[in-house]
Amino acid sequence: RERMPELNVLPYDTSEGAEAVVLAYDTELTYEKLSHAALLLQRPEVAYLATHPDLVCPSPQGPLPDAGSFMSLFETATGRRPEHIFGKPDPAVLGALLQTYDRKDMVMIGDRLSTDKKLAENAGIDFILVLSGEAKASDLPGLERQPTLVVEHLGQLETL
Repeated sequence: RERMPELNVLPYDTSEGAEAVVLAYDTELTYEKLSHAALLLQRPEVAYLATHPDLVCPSPQGPLPDAGSFMSLFETATGRRPEHIFGKPDPAVLGALLQTYDRKDMVMIGDRLSTDKKLAENAGIDFILVLSGEAKASDLPGLERQPTLVVEHLGQLETL
């Protein structure tokens, strides 16, 4: 967000000249912003990008809607899905790491099956699932491909 002005990107531009909608986590989201984005997305020349597909964001009070939830909202309202989703599970987020290190020496550690595990699969690296976040042990039996390792919390990694 801090770099947006130098990149000539406005966090929320109500002008008709907007060239793109960039969907990201927004703690100041309003119905006005949602409506404006939906109207912009009805124009095929307006690019549609998203920062990540997470459906929920953990909070002390419980899960809250995240960018992926709003992707579903916009798809229902406009029929459009983002042309590109930056961030997990796109292996491009690993950038230079994939070019510098051997994939067999890399591991992804995370608590989300939909993004963390999927990133590991897309990048061809091992995945350690941490059960102290979003994923639960009850999610494991239905998986087509199991994580390389499952731990209850990050502290268990110290003993490996």
